[in-house]
Amino acid sequence: MKRQNILITGASAGLGLTMANREQNFGHLVTISSVSSQCGFAKSMTVYAATKAALASLTEGIGIDVPNTPIRVTTIHPGYIATEITNPDKKLPFIVNADVGCKAIIKAIEKEVNVAFVPFWPLGNDALCVKNFTCCVNAQA
Repeated sequence: MKRQNILITGASAGLGLTMANREQNFGHLVTISSVSSQCGFAKSMTVYAATKAALASLTEGIGIDVPNTPIRVTTIHPGYIATEITNPDKKLPFIVNADVGCKAIIKAIEKEVNVAFVPFWPLGNDALCVKNFTCCVNAQA
C-alpha cells in the first residue's frame, strides 16, 4: 500500500499544482504512464499497473477539462525500455535501449498528441489492441 500511495499521491500533487496555474491559459502537461496501465498484472506488478492506470485516467480527465484552449495534455505509455531496473535475463517483446526509448518519448511529446504508446508498437496506438497484446504477453510471463 505504501508504494501505491507514493505513486499516486506524488503524481496527483504534481498534476494539481500544474492545473492550479491554468489561468495562464497555455502550456503542455505530460505524464508518463505505462503500457501496463492497459490491463492488470500479477504479483509485484499489480500495484504498479493499477497506479499507472489511475495516472492515465487522471490525465485524460484533465484533458477533458481544458478543451478548446491552448493547454495541451499528453499521456505517454512507454513499453519495454532497457534500463537498470529492466531484468536483462527476461525476454521482453519489442524491448529497445534507453536512447531509442527516450528519443521516441521526446518525439511523441513534441507532436503534442493526446496519447502515445512508445517506442513503436506493431499494433499501433490502438489502446484496445495494445491491451489485448500486453495481457497475452503478461499471461505468458
